[in-house]
Amino acid sequence: MNEEPKQPDERAAIERLNESNRHLLEAGMMPANQLLTEDQIKSIRTRVAAYLEKHGISLTVAAMETGYGIGTVSPWMKAKYKGDNDAVARAFNNWMERDARRRTVSKPADYISTFAADSIATMVSTADQLQSMAVIVAPSGTGKTMVAKALCEDMRGIYLSMSSAISDREFLLELAEALGKSTAGRWTRAALLRFAVGALKGTKRIIFIDEAHQLRNAIGMVRTIHDKTGCCIVMLGTADVLELVNDRFDGKGQFSSRTIRANLLDFVSNADDPEGGKAGRDLFTIKEIKEFFARKKMRLADDGLRMMWLLACLPNHGCLRLIGYVADVAQKLCGIGQELSRADLMSALATCIGGEARHVRTILERAETRVAKAKVA
Repeated sequence: MNEEPKQPDERAAIERLNESNRHLLEAGMMPANQLLTEDQIKSIRTRVAAYLEKHGISLTVAAMETGYGIGTVSPWMKAKYKGDNDAVARAFNNWMERDARRRTVSKPADYISTFAADSIATMVSTADQLQSMAVIVAPSGTGKTMVAKALCEDMRGIYLSMSSAISDREFLLELAEALGKSTAGRWTRAALLRFAVGALKGTKRIIFIDEAHQLRNAIGMVRTIHDKTGCCIVMLGTADVLELVNDRFDGKGQFSSRTIRANLLDFVSNADDPEGGKAGRDLFTIKEIKEFFARKKMRLADDGLRMMWLLACLPNHGCLRLIGYVADVAQKLCGIGQELSRADLMSALATCIGGEARHVRTILERAETRVAKAKVA
């Protein structure tokens, strides 16, 4: 009897991608919360010059891809720029890493510690390397907007957030404004498209579209921008966005074939399901939740910390956003500086989500039992 072929282990694959995400190729590690020294900026200039020469890249092209004009980049390279040398240095440091990643089809970024955030950074980098489009679905409250904005800043990208369903023209207006174009007056759809393509073509800038499930009828314009400019476009949102890009049947796959897709819910356990959340990995580690509350300067008892970890790992209930609200309410009830116990946090949970708290409490108790059995085993 022939054995069934083994299916690829998707979870193991994304873990390996995430691991590679922590290793830099060309960029130097730059301090995040303090200005670079003159020596550090000088070092970046030297490495940029060597990198351009090694790969035969003109300074004009490098300027376009960092989003700076040659009138800024040329004096900066000669150490004669009078503006923000720190910002230009960081832009070039990050640009070298991105360009090196594209050349090796490997993976950048090194700062994100949670599975969800690390996976988002991995998919963004992969799409950037391939110069493709990407769709990323992550549970609400896992910090995808924060991660997208941080990556956008690091990569000198363009960030758009879709607050409601929009038309083609409204999408182009949002994009034109993000590119610095005044949209006062009557702009036709064709004129807006010409401007956006002219501003983006050849730059390899990355475009982040948050809440992308709101694109709806404008989704076709996203593909048009990608095809005409070659820019990587990353769409983040709910699972509905996966349906928006799925044209494998009536559209013969013209959109989906240009798009890499990842739904992080496919990789994590969910205590809401009938199996009790046995499949997949935890969305967060207990260490990450401990660090989350350390940043908030809150003290949690061991049973309180364990409860909040399990609550954060429920992907349908708000994750980090919810445990932040619960802890804030508990602190108001108990007093600032007081250690918060499981009982304190359970009371706060009921205050935050009302009648739903009974259902969530049942799920938490089931998850606690599963964790206890795993420890015994």
